[in-house]
Amino acid sequence: MNLINKKFTFIIGAQKCGTTTMHNLLLSHPALSLPAIKETHYFSRDFLYNKGIDWYLKHFDFNKKNMCEVDPSYLFFPNTGQRIKDSIPNLKFIVIFRKPIDRALSQYLMSCYRGYESLSFLDALNVESKRLEDDDNYFSFINHSYLERGNYTKQLNSYLSIFDKSNFLFIKFDDLISIDSNKSLLKSICSFIDIDSRLLQFELPKSNAKKKVKSSIIRNLLYRDTNLKRVAQFMVPSDRLRNNLKNIINSFNSTDYSDKDESQKMISEQLMSLPKKYIDWNNSQVDSLSKVSGLNLDDWIYE
Repeated sequence: MNLINKKFTFIIGAQKCGTTTMHNLLLSHPALSLPAIKETHYFSRDFLYNKGIDWYLKHFDFNKKNMCEVDPSYLFFPNTGQRIKDSIPNLKFIVIFRKPIDRALSQYLMSCYRGYESLSFLDALNVESKRLEDDDNYFSFINHSYLERGNYTKQLNSYLSIFDKSNFLFIKFDDLISIDSNKSLLKSICSFIDIDSRLLQFELPKSNAKKKVKSSIIRNLLYRDTNLKRVAQFMVPSDRLRNNLKNIINSFNSTDYSDKDESQKMISEQLMSLPKKYIDWNNSQVDSLSKVSGLNLDDWIYE
């Protein structure tokens, strides 16, 4: 396929920083083509990358000029930036950042929801480096990397070493979810991608609200690698259909927290009770990211 006249924008992360909201928003613009599944993982997973670029490009509508993919694994997995550079000629990147310790807790809660985490948040942070060191199948790298994924500058520098900084738009998670400021931000996003400002007509979608699982048995069938799950994957070969079925089952098997204020209070208490070394880690990452990205992150610093 000829890519010379096509423009690609990759929203590469970070995980738990509003990428699902961004994906759902961009889907509403008729000038953009996005894969039916939010994250193809093509550039980050070896077995998918080995399928070749034609397999990847089939996920897009080539009747359109602007292609977008939202995949936070692209920021975190090594060698991904170089693979993108080797494959796509005309491209830009959008990166969304969130206060590192808040992002870590959000990922922790997601891993708990999926049945991948049984430790307390503090215990999970304390054993993270050991988990990653002993990780033979990338499971902990993907699901227990609470602090490692927050080392934004390290990940960003791997891209800035091979791409010009003008190819990047950096966004604060706080601004993305803010009703007061998102219209201005949406204008910046449209200008950066080089599309008209039709996105301003749409209400910013709220995605990935905190939920509780109704049945752990159903949850485990969805997320754990079992023989039954392999049979289901064989019976439903379409990635898009499998993803839709999973979302439907997840929806029926989930319920919102009944008291959102109480839930938020619990989250705040977990963060404020962390040892000083994790607060210092957060502040160090914030200071480093601010220097590299140019974003004003003063409100992310814990005094």
